[in-house]
Amino acid sequence: MSRKQTAKKIDRIMHIEQFFIILIVTAYTVVFTGCFRGELMRVAVPVDDQRRIVAHTGLAEGFLIYDIWESSPSLLEYREYIPEDPSNPCISEIGETCKSSNHSQIIRLISDCQILIARGVGERLLDDLFAFGIETIFCRNKTTETAVKMFARGELPRFTDSLTGCCRIREMTEPEPEPAN
Repeated sequence: MSRKQTAKKIDRIMHIEQFFIILIVTAYTVVFTGCFRGELMRVAVPVDDQRRIVAHTGLAEGFLIYDIWESSPSLLEYREYIPEDPSNPCISEIGETCKSSNHSQIIRLISDCQILIARGVGERLLDDLFAFGIETIFCRNKTTETAVKMFARGELPRFTDSLTGCCRIREMTEPEPEPAN
């Protein structure tokens, strides 16, 4: 092989490496900082009555799924959560009995979402969500519509590590401010 051919191969390899570096940085940005402005973001909210956010995600009856486009949320659908093995409940860090210790079922149910907005999530589920690239945003608000609107406007704080937001996050007593109209 000539030097020219070798140089071309090395050049191609470098372009491929650069492409993958850009791809990885882009994926990291989307997963850990949210979607780019102007792109669709899918959000899941654990609910008990299709209106109120449950205090603990493991106790959810289902998940409301929202699409957010340019700070404007729209309800996509309701996904019912029926545990595959209800005879195997888990006990949360504060003693509540969750429906199931099978986190993979919850993750499968919301796997197309980038964000989970919740009032409380157990540490193990929080770690599992993080591992699957689903960011958890905590809120004190009980109404899904209000919480999703606040998130879309950037009014809910983001946590950067999984230890910040276990179930104890909902023990905060002061209410969240109501969103601006």
